[in-house]
Amino acid sequence: MKTWDTVSALSELWAGLSGSSVTLILDYDGTLSPFVPNPEAARPYPGIPEILNQLSEAGCRLVFVTGRNCRQLPVFLGMEKTPEVWGSHGGERLCPDGTIEATTLRAEQEQGLKRARSWAVTAGYGQAVEVKPGCLSFHIRSIPTALSSGVLLRVHEMWLEIAGQHELELRPFDGGVELRSADVHKGLAVARVLKESSKETRIFYLGDDQTDEDGFVALEGNGIGILVRPEYRETQADWWVRPPGELLDFLNRVLVAISKG
Repeated sequence: MKTWDTVSALSELWAGLSGSSVTLILDYDGTLSPFVPNPEAARPYPGIPEILNQLSEAGCRLVFVTGRNCRQLPVFLGMEKTPEVWGSHGGERLCPDGTIEATTLRAEQEQGLKRARSWAVTAGYGQAVEVKPGCLSFHIRSIPTALSSGVLLRVHEMWLEIAGQHELELRPFDGGVELRSADVHKGLAVARVLKESSKETRIFYLGDDQTDEDGFVALEGNGIGILVRPEYRETQADWWVRPPGELLDFLNRVLVAISKG
């Protein structure tokens, strides 16, 4: 694991980006934006929209991956051009031309998601459930702190049972759990990017939580995974940078390098 102090000193790395085709695959919540109690209030760190627009203008391919609905991110990012966004952890794709590709779940999986949501509403947790294409997210941010651990345990137990009966899987993320198809994850976005890219393309994946591990694993051997978090955790990523300072430094260094080409 390389920290930013080590990586930033690698002059040959930055020189090697000059004239190269570069793709950045970027998570949003916790990576480009800090976590906040209200997900609708999550906005990028200062300076992020500006540097992203500059990278796009310089020819860098930007691919955003998020657990959110893919339609939300362009509004939050405030980018001048419609970006490429993989939403719902790879369940849908917003293309730069505005078209949307969506993964179709099997009937058994759809039934499981409906059961899980109905149970949560009946149990009094409906306000904590976010419905997205192909998945359900349960956020403890809307639950009083004193009750959150007990509530999350109860949801975890019930949704895990439903997952086993309906060809679904339950995955943790920072601030909750998500019920979704095992066939849908952020690694799908990475796999598509790799398929669409030449072998010479330099690819970086930036993410912060457990859902990004699928992306790090899918990229292994074909690019560099970067853990973006204030505190370190065990990960399959290659580098670790702290937001927002080290993150902005990284993005600026990429911009300078590709602009020289």
